[in-house]
Amino acid sequence: MFTTLFLKEIRESILTQWFFMVSLICMILIPFGLYMGTMNYLQQQIDYRESVRLYREKINGMVDVDNEVEGFRPPSPLGIFDGGIQNDIPTIVIASNDGVFRMIDEPGIRNPHTSLFGSLDFRFTVSVVLSLLALMFTFNTITGEKESGTFRLIMSNPVPRWKVLAGKLIGRYILFVIPFTIALLVGLLIVILTNGSFVLEADYIMNIIAIVMTSYLFIFTIFSLGIMLSTLTHHSMMTVMMALFVWIFLVFGIPKISPMISQILFPVRSTQVVNTEKQLVLRDIENELNEQRSSLFETTMNAFGVDDWEEVYRAHNDKGPQVDHDAFREYDTKAAALENEYRERIASVYAAIDREYINELNRQSNVAQHLARLSPVSCYSYIVSNLSNSGLDELESFRTAARRFQNFLNEDLYSKKVVNVYGRHDGPHITSINNPHTPVPDLTQFLDGTNGGVLRINWIDVILLAMYSILFFAASFVSFLRYDVR
Repeated sequence: MFTTLFLKEIRESILTQWFFMVSLICMILIPFGLYMGTMNYLQQQIDYRESVRLYREKINGMVDVDNEVEGFRPPSPLGIFDGGIQNDIPTIVIASNDGVFRMIDEPGIRNPHTSLFGSLDFRFTVSVVLSLLALMFTFNTITGEKESGTFRLIMSNPVPRWKVLAGKLIGRYILFVIPFTIALLVGLLIVILTNGSFVLEADYIMNIIAIVMTSYLFIFTIFSLGIMLSTLTHHSMMTVMMALFVWIFLVFGIPKISPMISQILFPVRSTQVVNTEKQLVLRDIENELNEQRSSLFETTMNAFGVDDWEEVYRAHNDKGPQVDHDAFREYDTKAAALENEYRERIASVYAAIDREYINELNRQSNVAQHLARLSPVSCYSYIVSNLSNSGLDELESFRTAARRFQNFLNEDLYSKKVVNVYGRHDGPHITSINNPHTPVPDLTQFLDGTNGGVLRINWIDVILLAMYSILFFAASFVSFLRYDVR
């Protein structure tokens, strides 16, 4: 009996205008979105390589201790499925010798219209367009049968109601995903033929499979929702109105209201404020260091009976910055230890400021994320964006890479700067500086790789999608048990 109901649902649905509309929209939007995403990625890759080449050419491949050092973020290949927040993730990290890094966008690399209107990528097509079509495809599943009188004939047979409900759900779902799957395969073929063969690489293919399977689960969840709405009403027009209201609430309401609520409850300082705080701390510590160094110099010179240190320095000036005199050697040793102590203090204070700022960001982000998960659309978006390396995890990964980039330069370049100050910082003094050089480091070595990308899925979102499916179908079944088919 279940097979009969299942085949009946397919025969009746395949002849409707809704099936034709779903097939047409899938065959247009999905291949087009993947093609445009591929072309956009290839152009971004060209821009990235050119930016790196020009920068290395400008500085001749070497940077010294007084230079700010730039690192460039490469585009994500799987961004062809979901642009995510790539437009909001900076493209350049600028490290400096004061230990404060900045993250900025490369001028002109973005199309402002994309930020204004959004992009027609795969995730948008599935989460917005196909979710609406899925609700329209199921709105008259129960109410339509009741209005046509078909239910009376079906229920006159000894068939359990759960089989009737499951037959309608599975029949229409399979019919819906057939054109979706064909369109997706066509889109991937177009991607491969337009220099997008990277989708076949081992690093990405598992992510793509996970994206597709998650899309099937999301569509099934929306189908379960549509069936539930159809069992809660008794007229098709009422079902349509309720479906549109629920769709707007789930697609636009919850995802957009959630971050607004979290920003009000847990405001976060801007990056500029945090960097200014670091610079003020650095100024205060450096002033204290200068005072300590001046006091150390006077104490050391007095201990060795040096009354005119400038004359001693000039007498040995031909021997370089390391003056050949016991007093100066003693001072250099103690001053180096003092500078290391203050350098560690600066690093410790910076780390404390960063931890506090990151905790603020995480708290605000976690609240927004938990609220947004009240919608299955948000769960789907989190999964696909992370698998595409264009989601919230990518932003945090880039921040982490920026800190690694700065820390590497602190250790490999900036900390090797030797500054010998002889005299008082606020009086007569002589400064000798040694400026080391180093090749330009590549930012990509500090970024997390794509290997094991599937493991980056936040499994709570997958579980929630499955739970939403079960919840919606269970509610449908309970409602359908009391449904009046007359």
